[in-house]
Amino acid sequence: MSPDRVADALGVGRESVFRWKRQARSGGTEALRIKKAPGRPRRLTPGQEQTIKAVVRDVTPVRCWARPLCCGRGRWWRW
Repeated sequence: MSPDRVADALGVGRESVFRWKRQARSGGTEALRIKKAPGRPRRLTPGQEQTIKAVVRDVTPVRCWARPLCCGRGRWWRW
């Protein structure tokens, strides 16, 4: 299967497919395993993150760009 077809099937770019191929050639299948991301550990629990996402999604107002005449210019409205 061509790299283009693999990329399309997986929803990734061609470069990702070529990178995976290089990694497999140099380090075998072990090189393709998901590694822990570097950086500082998370401070929020998964439950806290979900709560924040829900609050932002449900409470954040939407800027009315499509209807300036009915909503008024520069006003914030909740749909």
